[in-house]
Amino acid sequence: MASIPRSSLIAPIDSLSVWQSFNRRTFQPMFSLKGNSAYTKLSWLDDVPALEPLKVSDKEILTEGLFGKIVRIYLDSIQSKSNTHLGSLSNSELTKTVFAMLNPAQVETIALHICNDLQFIADVGMGKGLDVADVKGTVRHLDSAQRSARINRAITKLESVGVNFSERLRTNIEATSSLRFQCKARPTSASEDLGTVLLIDPGVADSKRTDVLFLENLATSKPNDFQMFHDWLEVLRFDLKSAH
Repeated sequence: MASIPRSSLIAPIDSLSVWQSFNRRTFQPMFSLKGNSAYTKLSWLDDVPALEPLKVSDKEILTEGLFGKIVRIYLDSIQSKSNTHLGSLSNSELTKTVFAMLNPAQVETIALHICNDLQFIADVGMGKGLDVADVKGTVRHLDSAQRSARINRAITKLESVGVNFSERLRTNIEATSSLRFQCKARPTSASEDLGTVLLIDPGVADSKRTDVLFLENLATSKPNDFQMFHDWLEVLRFDLKSAH
């Protein structure tokens, strides 16, 4: 019904992401929008009626999921140049909606931005995993005093946004002068046993979990502490709210 330039779309649903999702089953929403996840509670979606179920055969009926509803509202806003729902969302609601839409490549992008914010050099990036790590940042090229100072500063910054480091991971970071991120939707037994990676999770801090960076905590951090991440988040909030 309308031609929409890819360059103006929010990244999780641009044409490449949609193509990858349908054809390769990749670029799916990273975090669950079903069951009891935090993202089944995007309250603004309750104000928008779901599409009627569509019977496609005697055995199959298609129903609209939450991610599909978000995409429909977003594309309708662009086509009609109306942002009745999205334009009225608070920053907090926009942030939760952005996190609900993330695909794996974007979570790896977050890890790369965090490396930059911590002044670690990313030497393993998107699409090139190392063991169970998807992104690795390092300061091993610095002299001993500089390495120690930068590692301590990075750990302090991450603790300020709720990361509860295990002694094993803290020791690993100091010994390798590297910080490794796992950007999966859920922890694996391998990552939990290794104790050498920091898992990125969409939710808020749970004091019982160690070695997890929660995105909603990161979103409330001081912009000066994680400037690259906050700039990236602001771009996606802008693209979601200013659909045109």
